[in-house]
Amino acid sequence: ATAAAALFAVAVRLNMARRRSTNAMRKKPVPKAGALQKEDLAHADRLVTECAGAPTFIYLLYGLARAPVLQHLCDGCTQHRWPSTLRSISADLRQHVPNWDGTDSVALLLLQYQLNCERLTCVLHHECVQVKESVLEAAVSVLHHMCEAACRQRRLDAALKVSQLLACLRLGLWDWGSAECRQLMAERLERDGVAMPKLELRVGAQSWIGEPHIAPGRQVELVITLHRAHAGKGLHGPLQKLAARGHQSVRIHETYLCLLSRVYADSGTERDSLFSKVDIDVEDLTAPTTTAKISFSAPQEMGEYKLRATLLSLAVLGVQESAVCTFLVVPTDDPRMQSANDDYSSDDN
Repeated sequence: ATAAAALFAVAVRLNMARRRSTNAMRKKPVPKAGALQKEDLAHADRLVTECAGAPTFIYLLYGLARAPVLQHLCDGCTQHRWPSTLRSISADLRQHVPNWDGTDSVALLLLQYQLNCERLTCVLHHECVQVKESVLEAAVSVLHHMCEAACRQRRLDAALKVSQLLACLRLGLWDWGSAECRQLMAERLERDGVAMPKLELRVGAQSWIGEPHIAPGRQVELVITLHRAHAGKGLHGPLQKLAARGHQSVRIHETYLCLLSRVYADSGTERDSLFSKVDIDVEDLTAPTTTAKISFSAPQEMGEYKLRATLLSLAVLGVQESAVCTFLVVPTDDPRMQSANDDYSSDDN
């Protein structure tokens, strides 16, 4: 009887252990297909870090195709109708992409198909379209992380090239600077009744009381003004995002990415150090101007500082503007700071 009771107790404990293990496995979240993992984030960081100068389109595209998440999404794409479809894509690309010699990377083929779909003749079957859309969604996520990595590394050149590739993939156009691609973009807008953005970008730096000279460590207010010559013309474009305004969400149909950098003089040439990025959202499509402001502390070192704002659209290919401004950091006892000092003193009191 004692032995039987001992065996029963052991069986109960083993059963309880199995249940705990089963419950733990059930609670463990299963990553969504296409969701970025740590290895994808590390891969995106390396692509930016290992590129010494401005990254080329080919470098970014081939590096993007090697992202682990894209490779996983393309696992199994060698069965049924896939081989013949991939051969058709590769043969079609050879007619349009310079120096294209084919590839074993399904992810790269699908990315190239997305970029060149306007001029390719091959048609994808349903399963292939589904995989392509998943690859595109994951690629956009990787590119967003690469842009963040470029910002952390203060790389304006990298952030700009990554953003341009992101726009090309979203729009299904193969070259940001191509006159043919810009013409295709213009035809799309005209067909949809949407006005082509006509922009003028202005930027100014000032103290909180509107003076161009600022004491060390004081707040600098950077005012970004976007003049819209196309305001109120044509229909609005597709919804680009929902922006939070207090407890409400505002539908944004026109928005721009603005990269902010400090300009250094380096051996007679200018070098940009990226320090921030901001979205310029147009809430009123009939408004001729849209303004955004960003604040930061003035440097401790005296002298003149030059800032650059580089603005581009991720929804309309080829829309890109830039503007520069300067501000002066002077000692607090500088005569030009007298009125500002009086204001600070009154604030302190």
